[in-house]
Amino acid sequence: MTAHEDGSEARFLRTGAGDLALRRLGFQFVDATVERRYYEWSIDRKIPLIRVGMIASAAGYAVYLATAYLLQHDSFGQVLPAVLVFLGLLALIFASTFFTAMRPALVPMTVAANCISGLLLVIQIHELVTTPDRFALAATAALIPVMFGFCVYQLGPLLASLATFPFVGLSMGLLYADFQAGDVSLAMAGGMAAMQFIACNTGVF
Repeated sequence: MTAHEDGSEARFLRTGAGDLALRRLGFQFVDATVERRYYEWSIDRKIPLIRVGMIASAAGYAVYLATAYLLQHDSFGQVLPAVLVFLGLLALIFASTFFTAMRPALVPMTVAANCISGLLLVIQIHELVTTPDRFALAATAALIPVMFGFCVYQLGPLLASLATFPFVGLSMGLLYADFQAGDVSLAMAGGMAAMQFIACNTGVF
């Protein structure tokens, strides 16, 4: 724990119990000073998780690139630019965790990275995997950033709701296209649609 982290935790813990009244359905403290102190304390707690998450994500995409190169070489050139740009974003977020001035931007950047990652995974798996189960794989891939980005980083409910729309819209569009093409049955289509809506709403709330 750094001195800054220890100080922010001590300031938050010194807050009197009478100052902890909540508003907005319990998502925010009434006292603006308490809300600010809690936000600073919360960011300090998240920094190690953000660092680990960025390293794990980079490693996962490195494995994905190697797999695409070895198994689907013709498609490798299509996905390489997008993945390299995304890896650059992960490196930027990781570096930002070491600068105090960047801390207010860490959660928004990390949530955005999770959203982008989910969309990339859905598109890449759907396009590169040629089996009828590709939609199931693509939809499952979306659950990782949805749950990680919204539950772990505690994005506000309104912003989290807006952020789920691309996942739901893209996944439902791909599901409909696969159903029309005869690649998935009606039972599988209904089950996958239900899973997507449950996962996204769970991630928000």
